[in-house]
Amino acid sequence: MHDSLVEESSQGNFVPEGRCDILVEAIERLEYYGRVRATGKRVGIKLYFGAAPRHSSFSLTKTNIEMTSEICQELMEDMRKEANRMQLEL
Repeated sequence: MHDSLVEESSQGNFVPEGRCDILVEAIERLEYYGRVRATGKRVGIKLYFGAAPRHSSFSLTKTNIEMTSEICQELMEDMRKEANRMQLEL
């Protein structure tokens, strides 16, 4: 059965669905969410791999503020150019 899974996977015929991936098919058991296989019962993903890095909301906010400022400056410049063009037409 394992050889047929490898063959199906290499040909692109095995399509994993949700939690049912090739490992689950091969060992014929569902994986338990949040656990790392072969590390013991009480070892979870965070304990084994470490906590996920946290992103600073300040840097994201700063970026958004900078982008908003640049957009406003571009709009003001476009409005000035349009006002000058309209002034020349009069």
